[in-house]
Amino acid sequence: MADPERLGFFLSKGMAKAIYDYQMIGAGDRVAVGLSGGRDSLVLLALLARWRRYSPQPFELGALHFPVQAAGWVPPAPEMVAWAQSLHVPVQVLAVPPGITWPVSCHRCALLRRRALLQEAARLGYQRLALGHHADDLAATTLINLIKHGRLDTMAPLRRYPGLAVIRPLAYLPAERMAGYARAAHLPVPPSTCPLAPTTDRAKAAALLRLALGISRQARINLTRAALAATCPPLRAS
Repeated sequence: MADPERLGFFLSKGMAKAIYDYQMIGAGDRVAVGLSGGRDSLVLLALLARWRRYSPQPFELGALHFPVQAAGWVPPAPEMVAWAQSLHVPVQVLAVPPGITWPVSCHRCALLRRRALLQEAARLGYQRLALGHHADDLAATTLINLIKHGRLDTMAPLRRYPGLAVIRPLAYLPAERMAGYARAAHLPVPPSTCPLAPTTDRAKAAALLRLALGISRQARINLTRAALAATCPPLRAS
């Protein structure tokens, strides 16, 4: 069995590079993790809780959980909440807005989540909202934008809003390394229960990315690097 401390150390180095390149977290910042309950958000919370112990710029850490997926409301997993609290991270469960008819489209679900997280993070006085998108997500988004819209673009590792910034500290980390760490650390990852998940554009783009990786192991890096260079280059020289 892989050593979770060792894996966490190397993943934290990749995360720290993204944080440094894009100046994601400053001294005294209050950072809220958008805790969906999926593997990637759990890994992000675990790594940020670890990084909090060693970061040269001390920061506060909390978590926001919006218990909604495209198929409807899902009760928060008590194991997830207890695990987050064991890391000394407070978890705030967001209320679902009234008047929503289920199911909703995946696009509508994503908008609901993002709006709820942004509004609650701002209300609670956080300066940063951290989301668990990783390098595969950025590469898949690049493919979607190229194929559907004919433009070279991807998720921004740092996007500023008035009084708040959305950050993606896992932007440099590939999905398989996240999965390995989640298994080794026994993170409480619940099974996905959304029936629409396998049919989304992102799922289809992920399948295309796997094909591209069969052509070149650099496909993920090349797609993401090209899109970031075109739209949101690092703020600091690597």
